[in-house]
Order: sequence, then C-alpha cells, then structure tokens
Amino acid sequence: MNLPTLVVCDAGEDRTAQITGLVKATPGLTLVGISTMHETFEKIPLLNPKLAWIELTPDPDEGIKLLVGLKERYPDMHCLVSNDVLEADLVKMTMQTGADDFLDHMTMHAQLPEVLDRIASKQNFQVELSRRKTEEHERIKATLDMKRVQSEASSSRTNLRSIKKIRTDESRIESRAMINLALIIVLVALVVGAVFIFKAH
Repeated sequence: MNLPTLVVCDAGEDRTAQITGLVKATPGLTLVGISTMHETFEKIPLLNPKLAWIELTPDPDEGIKLLVGLKERYPDMHCLVSNDVLEADLVKMTMQTGADDFLDHMTMHAQLPEVLDRIASKQNFQVELSRRKTEEHERIKATLDMKRVQSEASSSRTNLRSIKKIRTDESRIESRAMINLALIIVLVALVVGAVFIFKAH
C-alpha cells in the first residue's frame, strides 16, 4: 500500500516539520504536499492525495470543519487528525465525522504503523466490496440481456406464427371466393339454360 499524503497544518514550521518528517520516514506514506486549512481544497485536485493528515492545533473547530468538507467531497479519501493532547470529546467528534484515526503528538510515532495497518485493511475491504458490486452488476446485466434475447426470440416466433396465420387466412378467403365465383357461374349457367329451354318450348 502506498498512500500519497497531504499534510494540512496551521501550527507553525516546527509542527509541520515534525509531521512531514514522520510521513517521509513511514513506509506506505508518500508526502505529496503541505497545505494550510484554507488552501486544502485548491491543492487536492492538483496533488491527488489519498490521505489527508490534518493537524487540529491551534484551531480544532476549523480542523473539524475541514474534515467534514473533505469527507463530503472526497468520501474515499482517508483522513488522520492529530492534536497536542487526547481530548475525549474531540476524539469522539473527529471519529464520528469520518477520521480514520486520532493521533497525539507524544505517541503518534508509535501509533502510526498500527493505524496504517487498519487503513490498509479498510482499503482492501473497499476494493473487495467494489469488486463484488462490479461482479453483481455484470451478473444482473447478463441476466437482463439473456431475458431480452429470449423475449426477442419469443416475439420473433410469435410474429412468424402471426404471418403464417395471416397467409393461411388469406388462402382460405381466396379459396372461398373461388368456390363462390364458381357457384355463381354454375347458377348463372343454369338460369340461362333454363331460360333457353323455356323459350324453346
């Protein structure tokens, strides 16, 4: 797994350097850019990160707003948040909002490998789910195509039967017309013959 990572940090150069250094030193992460919170949405289309690491210090509320916006626009993007300290309410809020994990600065170096394992498992699950959805979609499409072909074949057979029936009906009508015409001719001949005989006497 390789996650192109965008570091979002408004906490100053030292904190930015700490996080970017950790990203560079961690297998599975590749630093593609650094951003402030206000520049993030402009930079994402240019950098195409798969992971956004959002530093909540010094303004957790802005960080949470950014997290909400990222999950709305890019639901498949992974998001990590970090902060000076673990605050229970802040951790709960960010996790409910869609963060993959919450890191505190004292232990994030040790936490990161385990966090990435969880992200990898989640990503593998998403890939498998997508594969199954594609297979199910293809199966449904194949079933519908088969039913359409069967329906067309049935319709074609029905049309052939209809054409044969029409032709048979036409032949019957023509035969009846010929018989009627012959009967009329015979009848006329009989009448003429009768008249002729009558006049002869």
